[in-house]
Amino acid sequence: MPLRTVLRESNRWLAALALAAGVAWTHAAAVAGQDAPQRAVRRPASWDPASHGSSVKPDYPRLFSTDVVHEIRIVIAANSFKAMQDDLREVIPSFGAMRMGGPGPGLPGGGVVGPVAPGQPGPVPGPGGAPVQLPQLFASAVNACSEKAVSAACSLEGTAGQCTELGGGPLVCVPPALGNFLVGRGGPGGPGGFDGGRGGRGAIRLTTRDPMYVPVTVQYDGKVWTNVGMRYKGNSSLAMSGATGGGKIPFRLDFDRYEKDSPEITDQRFYGFNKLTFSSNFGDDSQVREAFATEVFRDRGVPAPRAAFYRVMVDTGDGPQYWGLYTMVEDPADGAMLQAQFGKSSGNLYKPDGPGADGVAGGGGNVAPVAHQPEERVGRHRVLLRP
Repeated sequence: MPLRTVLRESNRWLAALALAAGVAWTHAAAVAGQDAPQRAVRRPASWDPASHGSSVKPDYPRLFSTDVVHEIRIVIAANSFKAMQDDLREVIPSFGAMRMGGPGPGLPGGGVVGPVAPGQPGPVPGPGGAPVQLPQLFASAVNACSEKAVSAACSLEGTAGQCTELGGGPLVCVPPALGNFLVGRGGPGGPGGFDGGRGGRGAIRLTTRDPMYVPVTVQYDGKVWTNVGMRYKGNSSLAMSGATGGGKIPFRLDFDRYEKDSPEITDQRFYGFNKLTFSSNFGDDSQVREAFATEVFRDRGVPAPRAAFYRVMVDTGDGPQYWGLYTMVEDPADGAMLQAQFGKSSGNLYKPDGPGADGVAGGGGNVAPVAHQPEERVGRHRVLLRP
């Protein structure tokens, strides 16, 4: 056999051997990878699959029984709580120029309108005056503009303001900065006013944006959940908690919000629930309106979230403080409610936004998509929402 032929055949065999070796090595590596144990995530010492795991069904009887007042405890690091309070001053427009009571110009009562830390005292009565009541304040603000035009100067108990139209209602005397904020011409921290510029059809937005989240520790029934996301929530209830100085602020909990930063809590749940909200029962002296109303709806076959009463204790570094009696409400966007009442957690979920939620203005109106809503599908529903 000629030398050239021998070399050619040898190279061919060498190439085949190399290819076979490569295939064998790749297969061996793949098998080894399959056989190798997955690197287990080290769960927190307090982790219990029955209460923290994502495979358990939502435990409605445990969390939403209404024949008892539950208690939940939350621990917030002092620096995180300070960040929440500083952030709240940006979320709620500044009412600092408007004083309630005390010597000199001001409204009857005492204290300064503005966000107050939960658990802290509210307005202090001024000399000879009781804490201001919002209905009385609103009536005085309307009377101050009874014969004036929009944007006209006015005075509310000695505080300079301007006559502002809110949602098509009567003119109200409010400080200029706040008036501009309410009607959407800007203000502290960003635009406010009527969402979407709907000419008075939308909700009056009293906050500049959603508040910030911070990681907290949650304690319930002897168990502990770590790195839970917590933020304040609400619009009118959030703004008025600052305006009245009561300090009882609504909030929400997101149990796996920080799973990327803390893999040990991946898919963390609270007895099957991912997100829960805590309403402050703003404007409800009975404290039972929300829980009662949602139960009536469900009793008559109308889907509605479940609610229960919770005593909330919070430690921000100075020991546990009683924040008040809250109504814990399941978040429809969580998926548990959709699964329980509709039989599936997929589909489109919408949130009413504004008085009546008639879905008329702008084709989609004041019914805003919240979850499970691919944008290409929203247009189809807008057609159905038109009168």
